[in-house]
Amino acid sequence: MSQQNFFGGNMSLNVVKSPKKKYDKTLVLLEEGKIKTQNILSDGDKLLFDALAKEKNFSGKKGEILEFASLDGKTLSQFIFLGLGKEKELTRESLKKNLFTAMKSLKGSILLESTNKNFIDYDLIGELVEHTNYFFDKYYTKDKKEEDTKSLELDIVAEKSIPKLIEGVELGKITNIVRNLVNEPSNVMTPQFLGENAKILGKEYGVTVKVYDEKEIEKLKMGAFLAVARASANRPKLIVMKYNGDPKSKKNIALIGKGLCYDSGGLSIKPTDGMLTMHSDMTGGATVIGAICALAKMKIKKNVTAIVAACENSISGDAYKPGDVITTMSGKTVEITNTDAEGRVTLADALTYAIKKEKADEIIDVATLTGAIIIALGENITGAFTNNLDNYKKLEKAGVKWGEKYWHMPTDPEYRELINSHIADIKNSAGKNGSSITAAKFLEEFVENTPWIHLDIAGTSFSRGSGKYYKKGATGIALKTLYEYVKNN
Repeated sequence: MSQQNFFGGNMSLNVVKSPKKKYDKTLVLLEEGKIKTQNILSDGDKLLFDALAKEKNFSGKKGEILEFASLDGKTLSQFIFLGLGKEKELTRESLKKNLFTAMKSLKGSILLESTNKNFIDYDLIGELVEHTNYFFDKYYTKDKKEEDTKSLELDIVAEKSIPKLIEGVELGKITNIVRNLVNEPSNVMTPQFLGENAKILGKEYGVTVKVYDEKEIEKLKMGAFLAVARASANRPKLIVMKYNGDPKSKKNIALIGKGLCYDSGGLSIKPTDGMLTMHSDMTGGATVIGAICALAKMKIKKNVTAIVAACENSISGDAYKPGDVITTMSGKTVEITNTDAEGRVTLADALTYAIKKEKADEIIDVATLTGAIIIALGENITGAFTNNLDNYKKLEKAGVKWGEKYWHMPTDPEYRELINSHIADIKNSAGKNGSSITAAKFLEEFVENTPWIHLDIAGTSFSRGSGKYYKKGATGIALKTLYEYVKNN
């Protein structure tokens, strides 16, 4: 990979006391109608810039870009002037969008400047630099030219003190760890491999990690989880990570991630095209692993447990079957009507574990749960389901800071009737109609009265390459929202 190691890379954003003598380029942020360059350009260059801006009709409108070069003796200086529109109309989202447009093709040593210091948002810029530098090229065997792998290193001159940790940089780095985990092919990213990496991350970030093997899972009576895992040669692992950031508090928030390291659909087998990205079906698990590491890195004073029931949904003579009735850890029975609705089955036991064993006061689960959520909301907005609207509103607000969008989906009682079973307490699938909602209603059966939010990230967690912001592959969506929510609530 382009990063120095699997879990990180070089410092990409530097807040410095004074600029270096030479940069490859300088990126200058300008407000519409207030183009001030006197602290950036010499008097002679300013005259040239003014003439060029007039010719190009450049006034600093939102998204306008003007490139400018000057020669001082033998020294070439190159500038990119980026218009951000009027300050009063600028939002964090538009700032992020326009900065990314200007930064995405930049490499090498870059100085960022602005005469309007309100445009310098360390967190947002730091996140963007980490995002821009992300490449998953681990499995390329051909030689790479230096310019293909050269990263962006951006300097900002600090007005006052230099921060020890920039939240956006740290979250950006950990988001890229999540993306690395998700982008790994399934022949590498097995349940055991995920558990091993959770231990490595726990040691690095100061999080306690316990990985339960199959015998220990059996002792916990997690019959639903084991049923899904039964057919695979790669045996299941239950990953439990704990961060005790506030020893004085008894409150414990559980973050639960779907951990399907591969999903063939089981006996309700998927078509080939549907399997190609199923290595990413453990994105929820990777996300909560990343979130707890981020909370520990920033020393947030909250108690958090991350839980991942990691397994594969495969096919063999021992595979669980449509028509089977299984018993969950909660004691409730489930009729299996579709083996490809397996994520909710594993999550049922993970939810019960959070309540019974970890005594969670609040639960957020993150899962690539249903294709139906993609049909409903596309690839830009995550579907959210909850039994506690106040908590959901706080989570939605947390997402706004980092540009992660959510939509509150219904969980009306009549949807529960659709998953009634004639032979068991509940069935795992009610068919296509309202299937994202009925999947959420299935999960709700196992949260008891605990405040709960379910995030269906099936559409937003993996870019098919059509988006303007994300490269093809894992996006790392929801990690920063979880971090922000836990930190502030």
